[in-house]
Amino acid sequence: MSSYDAVSVGKLITGTKTLGVFVPVYNEQQNLTQVMDDLEYLRDELSKLGVTLNILIHDNASTDDSWLIISNRLNAFSNSKAIRFQVNIGYQPSLTLSFTNMQSDAYVVYQSDRQDSVIYIIEMCKRWLSGAKTVIAIPVNRAETLADKLGRLTFIFLFKSTSDIEKFRWFTDFYLLDKSLYKQLEGLPLMNQFIRGRIMETFPIDSILEYNRGSRSLGQSKFGFVKKYALALDAILLHASRLIRRVTFFGALLSFLSIVAMIANTVINLELYRGSNFFLFAADSFVILILSFLLLLLSIALEYLRRIYGILLSTRNSNQNTHMGLFVEVIEQC
Repeated sequence: MSSYDAVSVGKLITGTKTLGVFVPVYNEQQNLTQVMDDLEYLRDELSKLGVTLNILIHDNASTDDSWLIISNRLNAFSNSKAIRFQVNIGYQPSLTLSFTNMQSDAYVVYQSDRQDSVIYIIEMCKRWLSGAKTVIAIPVNRAETLADKLGRLTFIFLFKSTSDIEKFRWFTDFYLLDKSLYKQLEGLPLMNQFIRGRIMETFPIDSILEYNRGSRSLGQSKFGFVKKYALALDAILLHASRLIRRVTFFGALLSFLSIVAMIANTVINLELYRGSNFFLFAADSFVILILSFLLLLLSIALEYLRRIYGILLSTRNSNQNTHMGLFVEVIEQC
């Protein structure tokens, strides 16, 4: 646990600061009224700490009444913005774009399924005011099915065993980042990102908040198996440096052992394998050698591809006008 885990309100930094809460939305009309009520409660509680709440909502081309509810309720929040996308760009691209659209002193994600309580946002904010720049919330108890649990544990095992991320701690998209950190993620390409991996890989984790994650009480999850699989694939491809290094080592070792074995067996059995038998033995050894070289070349190619992939995904384009074509409607409250 971090030194920020026990926070005394009397030690909080004074002065007006702004906390930006990003709310991703897609067909959540059943939850949104309560979501906005939660945010109003959060606004009032944060004001007691000298913090102003700013809201950023991305409506991912909802086909229900989500946008109508957002439009009617956003005026309760100053310096807030709601953006309605022309098409459904997906959760991870929407999350990636939020770092460009947010301008507050700190950043928090609040899921519109209400599985993560705003009570924990207040605690994260207190730790931020006490000096923590990165606060991650780790669910120690989760309301999930057995299939979801097995899938999550399998992915965590694969991600942890294939990446080089030190001090690995698994968490969901429920965290607080200081502006000095989240703005480093501004302008990333929207596709094929895994933001949690970038946070683990790039930023020191100052404080860990353990909490109980609730279940979705209304509506249906929009994040099915196909989307989970695609996100897991992006995560492993982007961060699987340890796996590629192991393949490279195995390919080099196999090539070396094949050469040694072929030479040794050729010398030892030169008199035993004559004529066609000798050439058959030599051909088998040569095939093994070629396959090991191919494995080595494949691993080297993967090393280059991963570096190219990393460069492409790290290329910034912070110009918000680049993404304006995605927006069909924008509401801003001053």
